[in-house]
Amino acid sequence: MISKKEIEHLAKLAHLYLDQKEIKRYQKEISEILDYVSQLKRAKVDEVIKQEAGMFGSFRPDEVWSEKIASLEELLNNAPLKEKNFIKTKSVFAKSKKTIKRSTKIL
Repeated sequence: MISKKEIEHLAKLAHLYLDQKEIKRYQKEISEILDYVSQLKRAKVDEVIKQEAGMFGSFRPDEVWSEKIASLEELLNNAPLKEKNFIKTKSVFAKSKKTIKRSTKIL
């Protein structure tokens, strides 16, 4: 089992302030984790067969879709609220749901 001193050292490194009850709890929990890691280290992996299921061809190639990029005019025509070359939006931070005076400019 991990010692009380080691738990106190870990807590100090992590800037944690633990009472005696927490130290005992972490002694038990961290010891269990370390025991499990020790079991994993002893596992025989030379006989494990590497399997890759369904990973081939699952990603599409990168493509530039220049013909699908909307023009400024198309964007503005589809906007519910607009002013000159701006799309008007509702405020994100305001408490009311009124339309704000600020606008988002489309480049």
